[in-house]
Amino acid sequence: MKTHKLSVFCMVSLTALHIAALYIFSQGFLLKRTQLSQTSNCSSIPKLEKGESAAFINNNEYHLQLRSNCWIPKRYNKTIFIVIDALRYDFALYQNQTDIEKPYINRLKIFNDLLTQNPDSAKLFKFLADPPTTTMQRLKGLTTGSLPTFIDVSENFASPEISEDNFIDQLNKTGRRIVFMGDDTWNGLFPDQFHRSYPFPSFNVKDIHTVDDGVLKHLLPEMKLSDWDVLIAHFLGVDHVGHRYGPNHPAMKEKLEQMDDMLRLVVSELQEDCLLLVMGDHGMTRSGDHGGDSQDEISSALFVFSHRPLHDKHRSMGDTTEVSQIDIVPTVSLLLGLPVPFSNLGSVIPDLFELSQPQYALLPGELQADMSLIDALHLNALQVGKYLEAYTTLNKEFPYQKYQQLSQQLYEATDMIRTIRNQTASREFNATLMRNAKKCLSSYLAEVKAMCQMTWARFDIIAIVGGLLLTLLTIAAGILLANCHYTDDSKGLQVSKQWFVFSTLFSTAVLLVLFNILPSLSAISICVAMAFPVTVFVMSRVGAKGRSVNFSSFLTVFFLFITSVQLLSSFSNSYVVYEDVAVFFLAQISVWVLYLTVLEQRQEPSTANRKKPKLTNFDVMRVCTHYKFGFFGMCLCLSILLRLGHNFWRCREEQWTCELSSLVQPLSAITDSNIHKNLRYFTAVTCVCAVAFLFRSWFKHFGNLNGFRLGIISTRYFLPTMSVLVSLHWAFICLPQRVLDKLPGWQHVLLPLLVYGLFLGCVLAVVVDPLCIFMVVKQERAALQLEKGKIQIPQVYNHLKLQWHEHFQQSTADRNPLVYGLATVYSSSLLVLLGSASIVLIMLLGDGFACSCLLLLAAMFLYLELDASLKNAEYEVSDQLHTSWWSVIVWQLISTHGFYTTGHQTTFPTINWEAAFTGYHGDYASNVVPAVLLVLNTYASQVLFSLATPLLLIWPFSQGRFLAWLGFPSKHKMKESDVAAQKRGEFIIQDYSEEFIFALSQLYMKATTVQAVKLLASMAAAGLHRRHLMVWKVFAPKFIFEGVGFVVGSIVLLIACAYVVRVHTSLNKWVKNLSNHEIG
Repeated sequence: MKTHKLSVFCMVSLTALHIAALYIFSQGFLLKRTQLSQTSNCSSIPKLEKGESAAFINNNEYHLQLRSNCWIPKRYNKTIFIVIDALRYDFALYQNQTDIEKPYINRLKIFNDLLTQNPDSAKLFKFLADPPTTTMQRLKGLTTGSLPTFIDVSENFASPEISEDNFIDQLNKTGRRIVFMGDDTWNGLFPDQFHRSYPFPSFNVKDIHTVDDGVLKHLLPEMKLSDWDVLIAHFLGVDHVGHRYGPNHPAMKEKLEQMDDMLRLVVSELQEDCLLLVMGDHGMTRSGDHGGDSQDEISSALFVFSHRPLHDKHRSMGDTTEVSQIDIVPTVSLLLGLPVPFSNLGSVIPDLFELSQPQYALLPGELQADMSLIDALHLNALQVGKYLEAYTTLNKEFPYQKYQQLSQQLYEATDMIRTIRNQTASREFNATLMRNAKKCLSSYLAEVKAMCQMTWARFDIIAIVGGLLLTLLTIAAGILLANCHYTDDSKGLQVSKQWFVFSTLFSTAVLLVLFNILPSLSAISICVAMAFPVTVFVMSRVGAKGRSVNFSSFLTVFFLFITSVQLLSSFSNSYVVYEDVAVFFLAQISVWVLYLTVLEQRQEPSTANRKKPKLTNFDVMRVCTHYKFGFFGMCLCLSILLRLGHNFWRCREEQWTCELSSLVQPLSAITDSNIHKNLRYFTAVTCVCAVAFLFRSWFKHFGNLNGFRLGIISTRYFLPTMSVLVSLHWAFICLPQRVLDKLPGWQHVLLPLLVYGLFLGCVLAVVVDPLCIFMVVKQERAALQLEKGKIQIPQVYNHLKLQWHEHFQQSTADRNPLVYGLATVYSSSLLVLLGSASIVLIMLLGDGFACSCLLLLAAMFLYLELDASLKNAEYEVSDQLHTSWWSVIVWQLISTHGFYTTGHQTTFPTINWEAAFTGYHGDYASNVVPAVLLVLNTYASQVLFSLATPLLLIWPFSQGRFLAWLGFPSKHKMKESDVAAQKRGEFIIQDYSEEFIFALSQLYMKATTVQAVKLLASMAAAGLHRRHLMVWKVFAPKFIFEGVGFVVGSIVLLIACAYVVRVHTSLNKWVKNLSNHEIG
């Protein structure tokens, strides 16, 4: 097996091991709760004891007979659900302050009007959602009454059919006809369960009208028909306005007023026996996002209205203002005379049941409402108790003592109700006992929900520990691979690598097969199978000789300390919350420690035998051209670039002192002034054009823009064209919304699609023809000498004829070729990909982050120059095929800093969902396209730095000469061969072909290992704090973001290294053809 093939396979194997360890850990940490298949039905009323039902029935004296064949008599024949996506509570709450000018204040006046005019027929609640606050998870809660697990957020891109018992299934089982219109997520959750449906694509957050206009078209006509029992209308405009503009934009005012008009029409057409529920599925943050558990995100509104009385406004419990979203399931089920879904954990809303009912007519008036509520609560509690009993039979994860305590509490409540029945039969009415029964049942339901929230996730400790150990072993293998020397024990190293590659790939395949075929298999056997090859490799290489790590070096010790600080700090929730500031500080201090340490180690050439001239005058030019000043200037510029990125940070909810930058808002959301908007636009255009211009200028300066190779053509023409198209795209989306709505759909996506097409053209060009060089064959020709006294034109003709004949007679070996761009042949090919990818990522990030990307790219190349300068002074040209650990660590720190400066945080609300629709309408056939676009937007910094990582190895061969030109002292004496080698630039790598591939694989091992250390820290923190109060708010999102970022970074880095190998083999072939006189 050749060295370069073995190195590539070794890189793939290491990545596969890390991903396998991540997968095993995720299986243990992010398990979904067990879903039960049991369902409720009308024929089986919940019972606690044999022959005893919950409902207060079978008492002829008081005529308490059920009037239907289900659990409780229904109060309404029809129901209309109107879901206004992202209807935050303060959007619906009427506020008397007239000095508030926010666009969303007092726009839904219909709620206040109905509450004022019909206080006993209308009720407004704060509707509290359980995180994650994403639409699909909220719809699951609103229909099943269950608590979604945290990892269910990953399914928001897809809508798998709900397999648990739910409200929609119960409607169909009892013969109710459902008509649906709106968000097509419902059709994915409940396929083929609607009598009629009018679904509309919901994923395009840029489209704020299509779904709402479609619903409005069908809503009122459907209400006038009689062939339906439940009507569901899901509006998306408010949510999309929030995503696109934020809640403080005038578009929010227009959308809420549209919803107000719609609700007034619905109320005017509402029938007597119909119940109207208007609700939001979640709220939104001040930036218009959602997905987390902040107060603004979990607080939505629930408005209930009917022409019949809903509640007794004079009763004390009518003051309830906050209810859980899952409480709507048992409440509506019983109001419609349906069985409560089996997996429900919600409790009935007391206000809607404390009302006198005909079946309790013979009870005293003040006790009729109490008995109505007790009846509903008891049914609800017995249903929840039945679910807990069935769940505990399968899983013993609930605390035993707590479960027994709750069971005893339910029995006590049932005893109270039995006593109430006996007393009522003898016409004894105990109001105090009724109040205690209500309190006991309400407490039981609340404590059951709290217990489930605390212990819902069933962690697999074996899988968690196995994933951590496998990650640790893989990191150890990566360190050993990265520290191997090319010349030491090469035969034994190749044998170890071959064993490592084969066993890793084989065990990975076994892992995937077993987890798919035998999902119940214990994770310990999988971990053993995966850890075995790694352990064998580590043990085989521990005693081998290799490039030793100089732990006495201050730089090595310091950067090991930096890595340790990051690793240990990941266990603190405060560090995770303020990681953007911490990473910025670590990156800044690393630059300056590097500067001070290098200056301390550098010594001026010995001047002991020379007299030092006395300096009488201060020479400014001498100071400015000194290498120390130049080195200081480079570090200062790098620090300034890092500091300027602070202006593009997003704010986490926990960062109370953070102020959201206006740059985070999209250009279309700016309403301050045209001057501000124009300044922002032209600044963004300048930045994206500067990216294309600077890349193109670099190519031109080093001669890589000559000729007509595919990569050269793409750089010369595609990069400027892409920057212009991105600028036009930003101008297009800034048009007024009324203008955009009139334009055909293809015009909305044309410009981004052209950018994608040009990017793919660049990629295809450099893959097919990766060398950006141009060769010109020179030859010496005799000068033309004209003889006097003869006609000149025949002499010129004869000379040209002779030269033309000599050109074809002359052998190729006699020609002297001139090759442009050969000194930067590797870096130029990689920069074509980097430049085109940068423009695409800038478009996905948006105009507000164009400057951030430019600053990030400038910091990247400034650090490359700094690192190359130090390497040129540290090593001879023949020994530069080596990248130090500290260099990779600082590189990763700047990359992590770029994650925050491109407007991201390790929280779900900061995900820029709008990126998924850049160039597409949103009606995707699959979820691959939006997922890829979102990943590219979220991990733009990691993509760029992973793609450019091979430059850490390549850059010193052609760059990094600035400090040497200023007199930067070298640790080694320059030889004539070194000077000649420097002139050859990157072309000298051909002399060390096998060593270069080996060094490239080592660089990959180091970069992957540094990323894996961060991943290990987040995994360990999440596993250790799995019962921590902040686990699902801080540690779990951090782990998920780190895990996805590691996979993305590793894949991109692997692609970049594979492409460099492709360039290397193409250059070898070109050199071989040149030496064999086969010049194309």
